[in-house]
Amino acid sequence: MAPAAAAIGTAVAWIPDGAKALTVDGKTYYESDGVYYQPFSNGSNVIYMVVVNPLSGPHAGSPADAPALLAEIVREEHESLGDAVLAAQEAYAETGVMPELLAIDHLFGDPGLKIR
Repeated sequence: MAPAAAAIGTAVAWIPDGAKALTVDGKTYYESDGVYYQPFSNGSNVIYMVVVNPLSGPHAGSPADAPALLAEIVREEHESLGDAVLAAQEAYAETGVMPELLAIDHLFGDPGLKIR
């Protein structure tokens, strides 16, 4: 169970029992004790990322809500963090959302870091 003070961007394997589902702009979120979670799947695996309140906080293009990057990491198709960042950058370049990701990829750490 993630604590109420869970940091935005934290990934967790499960959400608290009794979390309430809500849909915002066609995306599903879960809320429990004021913490909002967004699910991401990789085949049969689901992880949840703590996100800002989708009803009141900035969610389109917010660095705290980077679904393309998280999706690329959990997809398990990339050998390194750098490969996942490059794939996410392509997704962001196509949509125009969060263009700053194209210039800040070095902040994610060592691009050679093995992720699988």
